[in-house]
Amino acid sequence: MRTGLSVLVVFATSWGAALGEGTPQRVSAPRATLSGHTGSVPAVAFSPDGQLIASAGQDATIRLWNVAQSEAVRTLVGHGNAVACLAFSPDGKRLASGSFDATAKVWNVETGDLIVTFTGHAKPLNRVSFHPDGKRIVSSAWEEELRVWDATTGQEQRSIRCDVTALSSAVSPDGHWVASAHNDSSIKLWDLEKNSDPQIMKTEDGPVYAVAFSGDGQRLVSAGVRTGPAAVPSSGAAAVPLTGIARVWDVQSRRSIVQIRGHDKPIQSACFSPDGKWIATAGQDGTVRLWDASNGANLMIFAGHEGGASAVAFSPDGQRLASSGVDSLVKIWDIALASPPAPSTRPAATTQPTTPQTRPAKP
Repeated sequence: MRTGLSVLVVFATSWGAALGEGTPQRVSAPRATLSGHTGSVPAVAFSPDGQLIASAGQDATIRLWNVAQSEAVRTLVGHGNAVACLAFSPDGKRLASGSFDATAKVWNVETGDLIVTFTGHAKPLNRVSFHPDGKRIVSSAWEEELRVWDATTGQEQRSIRCDVTALSSAVSPDGHWVASAHNDSSIKLWDLEKNSDPQIMKTEDGPVYAVAFSGDGQRLVSAGVRTGPAAVPSSGAAAVPLTGIARVWDVQSRRSIVQIRGHDKPIQSACFSPDGKWIATAGQDGTVRLWDASNGANLMIFAGHEGGASAVAFSPDGQRLASSGVDSLVKIWDIALASPPAPSTRPAATTQPTTPQTRPAKP
C-alpha cells in the first residue's frame, strides 16, 4: 500500500479553466478500501487533524479508522438502530452521532466512551453538527423541527419549527446560521442567535437531501433530486429516471449562482473543499464526483460503490476524499491529475430561483 499523499498538480489557472468541459478524469482504484460494516454506510467524516475517519453504519455501529494505516481503531456501540450521521467536534476530541433510534450521542474519540445522550426527537435523525464554539450541537430529523443542544449536558436549548420535513442541516462556519434542507425543494436559513423568520431559498427541483457551507460561509451547496419538466414524463409516456442536481447559492443574496449536473441518479451528499474551490458529491449512481465550484465543470469521477454512494467528505488538507456507500464500504481517494487537460471556456451555469419570502438579516 502506498504511503503519503499524492501531490496535487498545481496549474497557473483554476481547475475550472484547466479542465475541458465533458472530459473529467475517471478513477476506479481508490487509495484504500475499508471494510468492517455489515450494512450500508450512510455517513463518513474526517477528524480535524485528518488522522481519523469515522463511519456510520446501518449495523448500528460507528467505526473509527486510522487514515495512514487504513486500519480500524475501534468500534463504538450504543445506538439501538442504524447510525445515520456523524460530526467531529472542532477540537477533534469528541464525535457526535445521530441514529434511527431518534437519539443523538456524543463520544470520547480517544477512549470510545459514551459521554452523553440527547433525547427529544420523535423520528430518525439525519444530521448532527457541532457549533464552531464546540459548546452546542444542532440536529435535524425526519420531522418538522431542528433542535439545539448543550453539547456537554445534553439539555435542549432551543427547538426551531420548520413547518416542513427536514432532510438535512448544516451550521455556518461563524456559527450564526443553520441551514435546513427540505422535501419541498426549499432551503431555509435560521438565525441561531435570535428567534426570527427564516430566509428561504427555493427552486423547482425536487427534495433537497444535503446542504453544506463553504469555509468562508459566503456560499452554500445543496444537492438532491431533479424533478423538473425534463424529468416528468407526459401522460402515457415511459417513466423518466430521476437525476441528481446540486446548486451553489450566494448566502447574502440567496440566489442560485451555479448548477451542477452529471449524476444519473439523485445526489445524497455534497460538500465544499476546505479552500472552497471544489465541490464533491456522492450519488445513487455509485459515483463520487469532483466539480469546479465556480462554474460546475466536472473534474473527476471516482467510480466504485456498487448500489450507490451515500456520503463524501474532504480531508482537512483537501488532498483526499472519503466516501461511503450501500455496499458497506468506505473508500479513500487521492485527488490528483496526471496532466493538465486543454482549457475550457465554459461559463458558469446560473439560475433565477423564486423570490425569497423575507429579506436577509446580516450577522
